[in-house]
Amino acid sequence: MEKKILRELVMVSRQIAAAGLVVGSSGNISCRHGPYMYIKRSGLWLERAKISDFIAMDIKTKTVAGKSSRRPSCEFPLHAACYQAREDIHWVVHTHPLYITALMQAGVRLRWQGFEAAMILGDSPAEVAFFSPGSEALAEQVARAAAVHPVVCLQVHGLVTVGAGAAEALHRSLLAERMAQMQLLSLQAQRAISSV
Repeated sequence: MEKKILRELVMVSRQIAAAGLVVGSSGNISCRHGPYMYIKRSGLWLERAKISDFIAMDIKTKTVAGKSSRRPSCEFPLHAACYQAREDIHWVVHTHPLYITALMQAGVRLRWQGFEAAMILGDSPAEVAFFSPGSEALAEQVARAAAVHPVVCLQVHGLVTVGAGAAEALHRSLLAERMAQMQLLSLQAQRAISSV
């Protein structure tokens, strides 16, 4: 079971990078396994992920399980807090998508287009103000939002999606970014039409 989870973490990490949702070592991913979570190590580029790049941590104590010379992602408090917020959350994906971040910085509230998007992403994304990355304050706010919303937008910091499985959490990240791209293109088209 553990090997299967680790292989899935590697596969999803590479899919996140291939989709352009992160650049360099930004973003992080984790999976719950019993009282533990497996989270990417600090400094890892997701496109280069290997099984050995994921570290087991106790969700309650937020301590590394066993011996590891590597440090977990600084966002481990955020991931642990999401798992503590809801028992049915088994995957947490944190990315820095271009369109979502751009719209948030411009002060545009994101909205989903179409029935399918609402079914997968929920009614609307939660929005969390800026808190320092890796801080307990950020973890607390994201967990509070994730207890109700499967998609959480972070001011000047990107996106967090949660899911019962890897495919669900990843799909939400990909679809949310597609919706943001569509929203930005719609706004540009409206401005172009109104200027004619």
